[in-house]
Amino acid sequence: PDIIALARAAGKHAALKELSLNRNAIGVSGAEALVNAVCSSTSNLTYLSLQQCKLDDASLQRLASLLLRKSRLHTLALSHNVFGLESVSVWAEALTDGAAPGSSLRRLEVASAGLNRKTAPALLAALGSNTTLTELVLHDNPLGVEGWQALCLALQQNKTLRELDVRRCDLGAGAAWLGTALSQNGSSALQSIDLFGNGLGSALEGFEGLMRGLAHCSRLNDLDLSMNGLGKEGSAVIANALTEGNLPVKELRLMKNDIGEEGGALIGKAMEANSRLEALSLGGNKLGVAGAIAIMDGLQKNQALKQLDLSQNDLSCIALRTVALALVVNKSLEGLNLSGNRIESWGASEL
Repeated sequence: PDIIALARAAGKHAALKELSLNRNAIGVSGAEALVNAVCSSTSNLTYLSLQQCKLDDASLQRLASLLLRKSRLHTLALSHNVFGLESVSVWAEALTDGAAPGSSLRRLEVASAGLNRKTAPALLAALGSNTTLTELVLHDNPLGVEGWQALCLALQQNKTLRELDVRRCDLGAGAAWLGTALSQNGSSALQSIDLFGNGLGSALEGFEGLMRGLAHCSRLNDLDLSMNGLGKEGSAVIANALTEGNLPVKELRLMKNDIGEEGGALIGKAMEANSRLEALSLGGNKLGVAGAIAIMDGLQKNQALKQLDLSQNDLSCIALRTVALALVVNKSLEGLNLSGNRIESWGASEL
């Protein structure tokens, strides 16, 4: 009764645009009341968050109606609620193109939602024909082979999705599928892809295929490849893409990838020729002196980079002298992160 009363009040409050009910026991009746409230003619709600509400399959099925009815809702956050086969089926139907003529929903968050090789395929396959969603948050779902194959097939066709968050979704060797999907799409709208923590370094051939596919994403600005164990070999693949101009991104995050001195040298050399990259994050990569010197040599010749993160790289005073020299020559850098390095009084005076 309390949640129903709250939902009715929220639906009638013309000034209310955002409603968060995280970690509350919503229940089926509450879910239905919220749908009615959001879709009422008096509601101006654009954001609804129901994360960690222990929503069951029946409740999640009711919430799928938000895709079928006219409303002003732009963002729906359902992360940390477990989807079952029945609710996935209802949501897949709702996501299918043509099923939501009045829906304004653009961002869907279903992170840590128990989407696996059994439940993920139907939901993700529906994205192939969906033309309304522009942002999808899927992180921390063990999609499995079947789930990733369904998502990749959908990405071959989808022309509207701009942001995709698939952190820690066990892509691994399946990276080649994603690369193929992106290359075959032809006119992907993707501007941001987050692949943090997907074990991409475990299968170099698949990672190479992914990088080839990313070259076809002309609108891609933001790419996160952090925590993938890329090492020297993976760094070589990235360096080649940066050198050849095959990576269209403006912001690239490579945090904690065990790049090391040799990998750092490769990326530093690639920076000399790259004129598109504006932000590069290399924190926690054990670059050492040689890697840092190479990065700074590249920075001296690069006049496009605006943000550089070299935090937690065990940089010594010798490396910091190179940083200081690069700053004298470079005129484009606006932000530099050197947190967590061995900067002492001598190194600080150099800067």
